[in-house]
Amino acid sequence: MKEGVIVTLHIGHWRAKARLTYEDLGLPQAGANEEKVLEELLLLGEKFLLPASYVRKMESAESTAGNTWRGQPAKPHTVLSCLSRCTPK
Repeated sequence: MKEGVIVTLHIGHWRAKARLTYEDLGLPQAGANEEKVLEELLLLGEKFLLPASYVRKMESAESTAGNTWRGQPAKPHTVLSCLSRCTPK
């Protein structure tokens, strides 16, 4: 076997999302008993903590990097260029 390096790589990113609250949606705050019932019936959704364009760029970079490295010989410049594209300017 020739010289080389074995690398275990995990590619991921901060999702930049948080759960919506009643206040976020302009709804009155539910009481303790009502809130338990509503939690079973409703999912209020999520909000982005960064502009959506940044979140999409991070998701795209993660996907591209994962697809590039999966089953391929190491190409460090490719992943670095993916990451540089999603960095806010």
